[in-house]
Amino acid sequence: MTLSRRIFNISNEDEFNSIALEVFEFQYKNISVYKKYVDLVKSPKKSIYHYKEIPFLPIDFFKNNNIISDSSKTEKIFLSSGTGKTSRSKHLVKNLELYEQSFTTGYKHFYSDPKDWTILALLPSYLDQGDSSLIYMVDNFINKNWGFDIDDNGRVDALTDGLLFLRYAFELRGDALISGLISSNSEYTTASDIERELALVYDASGDIDGDGNVDALTDGLLLLRYLFGLSGETLTVGVVANGATRTSSSDLEGFIGNLMPSAPYITLLGSAVLDHEQA
Repeated sequence: MTLSRRIFNISNEDEFNSIALEVFEFQYKNISVYKKYVDLVKSPKKSIYHYKEIPFLPIDFFKNNNIISDSSKTEKIFLSSGTGKTSRSKHLVKNLELYEQSFTTGYKHFYSDPKDWTILALLPSYLDQGDSSLIYMVDNFINKNWGFDIDDNGRVDALTDGLLFLRYAFELRGDALISGLISSNSEYTTASDIERELALVYDASGDIDGDGNVDALTDGLLLLRYLFGLSGETLTVGVVANGATRTSSSDLEGFIGNLMPSAPYITLLGSAVLDHEQA
């Protein structure tokens, strides 16, 4: 499992410490400004054995330097609020998918699923300043339905959204994830857009049977069967995990149904569309 996935699956402090030190090692080797700073304040660097010993880079460095891995491209730049009436600090983000997954997972950990909340925000000064990470996060929560319309075309389709979810659960990425599955009216059409959307849906709603994990052969198949119109025992047989908290067809149908923008649809060979009741 890659580091970017392991950071969201920490179960105890020892694991946290190990991964924090691994992240520190990467940042020390790849962010030249940070390396210089660590070498000045912490000698020798190898004396760091616990996350509490990792040096924090002072905020002023973010005003005058690009703090990002030397080989990384920047997908998004956020700026601080500027309330101190000085130059604004910069937060350079390499991967918005990882960034969104991070704040969504954090919200879920401390407050519960964002999809269970109605979020209202009044942030005029941040709007006036522009490039605010807070505005970005709040806007993401307000506008996200956390449902299974992966390609954001207004409906949930077995042969697009269902297969995208299943492929993602099987850890396919890039062209292997989206090949042949993007409909003509999809809002999201690139692999990076689909992966970002799936990461959020996966984290917020992907554990369909409630066993604490998202699995292709349980959750993925449950979603696909549901979108193909299966119900009752034909929906659940052989695909509900041991330890699942949602095991009955009524509970599973209710959970999935609540995450539909409307009745699910099935497109057959690109020539026919069936709604859920017809299926």
